[in-house]
Amino acid sequence: MNEDIYEEEDTQEPTLKIPEWNPAQQAFAGEVVEYIPGYRLVYQRRNGQHEPLFVITLCTFFGLTFGAFASEPFQGLSWALVLGGIYLLGRWKTGAYLPTIWDFQLHKQRLFWRRGEDEIEYPLDEVQTIKLTHTRNTRALPNPHSFGNYDGYNAEISLIGLPEDDDLLVAETGEEREDPEGTYYDGLAFANMLAVALHIPLDIQIQE
Repeated sequence: MNEDIYEEEDTQEPTLKIPEWNPAQQAFAGEVVEYIPGYRLVYQRRNGQHEPLFVITLCTFFGLTFGAFASEPFQGLSWALVLGGIYLLGRWKTGAYLPTIWDFQLHKQRLFWRRGEDEIEYPLDEVQTIKLTHTRNTRALPNPHSFGNYDGYNAEISLIGLPEDDDLLVAETGEEREDPEGTYYDGLAFANMLAVALHIPLDIQIQE
C-alpha cells in the first residue's frame, strides 16, 4: 500500500481517506438489487453458473475419447452427455444453482440471508465491529503457455460479534490481479458504509 492512503491534516495527524461506496463504479462481487443509503441494501451472488458448461465440455471430451477406443465415438458421447445431464439435473433439484441473497435492512438493524426457501436472520444491533481484510494471494498463471506466478488482491468484509457466527463474511470485492490499491479502497468504502450505518467501529487488517 503506498503513502497516498493517508493524507495530512493541519494537525499533522494522518487521516484515512474513505470514499463513498458506489456499487456502479467500484469492484464488488455481487449483483446489487436495491440500495438506499442508510436504509436498505439487497444484493445477490449466483452460485455455480459456470459449472454446466464445464460439465458438458468434460463429458464431450471423455465421451468422444472413450467412444473412439471402442470404435463407437457417438455412442460414447451420448452416454457421457446423458450421465452429465443426470448430474446437472440432480444439482439443480437440490438448489445448488440458486442465488444467495443478502438483505441488509439497516433501518431495522436486521440482516436476512436467503437461498431458495432457506432463510437466516441476523441481528445487526449485536454486531461489535465491521472488519475489512485486504489479502494478497500468489497464484500460478492460468495460461499453460505462460510460466510463473501472479499476485491476486481481494478485500473481504465481515461482521464481528454475532452470536450465530462471530466472524461472518458478508461481502468482497473479488480478486484483482493488478490493482491492489483499487480493491483496498473499494472494500474500505463498503466496510465504512456499513460501519457508519450501524454506528460501530471499523477494523482494518492488511495481510501480506
